Amino acid sequence: MDLPPLHREIYDALIGRYSARAELVRDDFEVLGRALLRLLMAAISPALLVEGARRYEPLSYEIPPLEVSPGDSLYELLRNLPRYELSPKYQEALAIVAENAAAGRKTLVWSSFLRSLATLERLLDHYGVALVHGGTQDREEQLRRFREDPDCMVLLSNPATLGEGISLHQVCNDAVYIDRDFMAGRFLQSLDRIHRLGLSPDAETRITVLAARGTVDEIVALRLEEKLEFMARVLDDPDVQQLADLQEEPSLAGGMDMADVRALLGHIGNG
Repeated sequence: MDLPPLHREIYDALIGRYSARAELVRDDFEVLGRALLRLLMAAISPALLVEGARRYEPLSYEIPPLEVSPGDSLYELLRNLPRYELSPKYQEALAIVAENAAAGRKTLVWSSFLRSLATLERLLDHYGVALVHGGTQDREEQLRRFREDPDCMVLLSNPATLGEGISLHQVCNDAVYIDRDFMAGRFLQSLDRIHRLGLSPDAETRITVLAARGTVDEIVALRLEEKLEFMARVLDDPDVQQLADLQEEPSLAGGMDMADVRALLGHIGNG
C-alpha cells in the first residue's frame, strides 16, 4: 500500500529525506527517527511517536479530516496527523474486519505496539473487541469472549504476548498483521494460533500482512523471508550445525541480527 502524502513526507524526514518544509525542523526529526522500533511505528502512523497526555493514549482521528495548509510546520502536522489523515494500515484493517464480520468470520489483528493496539481498540469498538497484551488482567476472560461471544468479532494482541500456547483455530481463521519485527520464530508462532492440525477440510485460513511501500516494512519482509528460507533448509539438513550458528547470532532490538542492521542502514542510507 502507498502512504498518503503527509504521512510520506513525515516518514521520509525520519529517514533523512528532507522536504523544504522538513528542513526547517530537521533536528526534531533526527531525534525521532534514530531507532528501528520508531521506524516500524512511523510506518503505521508517525503520530504514534509523539507522547500523549497519558501512556499508550490512543490516537484520535478527525472525521472528516482537516485540510493541510502549505504554511503549517511539518513537525506540528506530525503531532496532529490523525486530524489530517487516517493511517492506511488502520483503514485496511477496518475494511478487512468489517468484511469478515459481515460474513460471520472473526479476525485476529496483530500489532507490536500497545499504543497501536489501544488505537485499534477505539477504531474497532463496535465489533465487540477483545484485547490481550502483557498488561491485560483478565486475559482468560478476553480469550473466552473471543471464542464464545458471537458479538465479539475481533481480537487484538501482540506476538510477544500471544505468540504461543493459545489455540484459536477452531473459531478464527483470519489474521491481519499491522506490523512485524525481525523475529522469524515469533512470527511463525503467531501464525500457529489460527493454523493448526485439526482444521476442518473446508476451513480457509487467510493471513494478511500490511506493508507500506518504501518503508522499513519492506526491509522486514525481505529479511523474514530470508530467515524463514534458512530455517526451512536447517530443518531439512541432517547436519544441524547451522542451527547452532543461528542461535549464536547476537540478537538486538526487535530480533535484529547484524544482517538486519546492514539492511536497515541501507534503507536509511538511501535518504
